[in-house]
Amino acid sequence: MLALNPDQSLSFSQPGVVAKYIGRIGWGLFAEVDFAPGDCLCQLSLDGFADCEIIPWANSFGVYFDRSFTVVPGYAWCASPTHPFWYINHSCAANSGFVNWGQTIHGQMPVVAYQRIARGEQITMDYALFTASYDGDPTGGPWRMNGCLCHSDQCRGVITGFHALPLDLRLEAVMPQSELQGCVPAHMVMEMPGLIRLLRQLSPGLYRSYLEALNEQIALSKALCRVISQKAQPIPAYPFQAAGTAALWTNSGL
Repeated sequence: MLALNPDQSLSFSQPGVVAKYIGRIGWGLFAEVDFAPGDCLCQLSLDGFADCEIIPWANSFGVYFDRSFTVVPGYAWCASPTHPFWYINHSCAANSGFVNWGQTIHGQMPVVAYQRIARGEQITMDYALFTASYDGDPTGGPWRMNGCLCHSDQCRGVITGFHALPLDLRLEAVMPQSELQGCVPAHMVMEMPGLIRLLRQLSPGLYRSYLEALNEQIALSKALCRVISQKAQPIPAYPFQAAGTAALWTNSGL
């Protein structure tokens, strides 16, 4: 485990960001340069795991629990302390996050700026936008964190998974009023047939890009399953895999 010194900042192989100790809530990630909307702040590798790991979903509730999320059905992406993602704090008015439904570029899933981020400003993400309905415990219960400390005007007080957000906030995430679209991993949306119908009706082009990302994530999930099977490791149960697959074919029109 990396030894963290609160009196020193921590730099990364991915330039432009630095981690700093900020007191009671621990560490945070900060911009070392100015970022424009759409600029990549850091990348999550899905094929070369130097400072991260992808593990079966059921194994993500131990040491990794508060530094992981379900990246594709059945599998969690887990950061290490040498990755910038480890230090990103939540904000209900986040200035960064995922785009294009979590699609990868050359095996990398980018975290981008949602707005202008000035040098020295803290980089935040809305945890609800990448937390699935079943990510609370190994039985598939919902995730919840009380006592949000973001202090923004939009603070919701309690942080939940995406499924528990009011409809207007879910619509804002999938169809934001900006060029940065699809701020939620596609596989999380397939749990919500009503939201998918609205997306299809209101923005057919964005719906097609959602399907493309969803196909990519399902394919990656299957590929990861094959890799684990070849290593002769047991595949832990994923309680929503069957239901999620059924929802995919029913709601996507594929």
